[in-house]
Amino acid sequence: MVKELNPKELKIALDAKEPMLIDFWAPWCPPCRMLAPELEKLATMTTTTIVKVDIEAFPQVAAEWGVQSIPTLVLTKGGKEVDRLSGYAPATALKARLAL
Repeated sequence: MVKELNPKELKIALDAKEPMLIDFWAPWCPPCRMLAPELEKLATMTTTTIVKVDIEAFPQVAAEWGVQSIPTLVLTKGGKEVDRLSGYAPATALKARLAL
């Protein structure tokens, strides 16, 4: 299951150092809405935690992460960014990307 996090929850999750995929999105973004069901599928195919951050509600988080377009997916390991992908991708392509 994909969880929506606020900035405080995101910081706590990053401090846990577990692998995590962060989806920076906005409700008005059509590609973001297309990506949502793919992320739900991906959540059933991986043990990586998948979270969402609404950049409209929390623009400061998007700025901190250097998000310039949405959707942007950031893969973290050990609390640090290891990969980034912008735009829509199907769950199978995302799963392959998580193998980094």
